[in-house]
Amino acid sequence: MLRPCVSLAALLLSGAAAAQGGNPAVTMPGTPEQAPGQPAPHTVNAADRVFLQQAAIGGMAEVMLAELVLARHREAEVEAFANRMRADHGNANAELKQLAEAAGVALPTALDAEHHTVGEQIEKLSGRPFDLAYLSGQLTDHQKTAQLLTYVIGSGQDPLIKVFAAKNLPIILEHLKMVQELEVKLAGKTT
Repeated sequence: MLRPCVSLAALLLSGAAAAQGGNPAVTMPGTPEQAPGQPAPHTVNAADRVFLQQAAIGGMAEVMLAELVLARHREAEVEAFANRMRADHGNANAELKQLAEAAGVALPTALDAEHHTVGEQIEKLSGRPFDLAYLSGQLTDHQKTAQLLTYVIGSGQDPLIKVFAAKNLPIILEHLKMVQELEVKLAGKTT
């Protein structure tokens, strides 16, 4: 079933414009500035920390699940999607790690319980149910990631993290569209 995401996408894209400057509502007094009203790079607030940690977990999960798909012989379209997820999220994970290190934020090194459970459940499946479960999880994860990117664009403080989020939001929205279309296509083959 195709889930409408047009209004979410419009909301998310409107937040990308806010990535250029600081958000005075969440900038703490005494924050180092590179210019008036613009926090210095690598000066993080709570929103930045939450973003870095949650994005790291999500990115690890994307790569791990893609590798699970690629370890099995899947439909060519699902395999192509998983290859794209592994490449795009692998690149984003490396960049995210550099941002976190520069900001002095320790990133999680293991998946959270939710993603671990999802991986275990998907791993027990095979064939079309495996593919559909993977895609369903990808839909949910990319919706959450789009919201997370929008959150840090609007509430983050570190300009480099905000630029990272603004750069990656269109990629995540493209992934979201891809997974929606693929899920509909595979569900149609099942009926």
